[in-house]
Amino acid sequence: MSRYGRKEVLEGIHEGIRSLYEGDQHEGSSWYVVPADDKKDAQIIVSQVILDTLRKLKMSFPKLDEGRARATQGDPQNAGEVDAEG
Repeated sequence: MSRYGRKEVLEGIHEGIRSLYEGDQHEGSSWYVVPADDKKDAQIIVSQVILDTLRKLKMSFPKLDEGRARATQGDPQNAGEVDAEG
């Protein structure tokens, strides 16, 4: 027979989860509970959380210096190339 009963085991698990959660309280960090009983639904939920988070970052492309901007005006195949001066 087990040394611990079901109740003690569950209390230990809950306490462990609680301590993990309380130890990771940082400004801007979020916890999400995602049901794992349906893989497709879980993937959609996680994808949506990532997408929402990226949208909140309001990222933009960096501004190009003149040399790089001129290089990208021509052939799109050579957009990554810069002349010897730039």
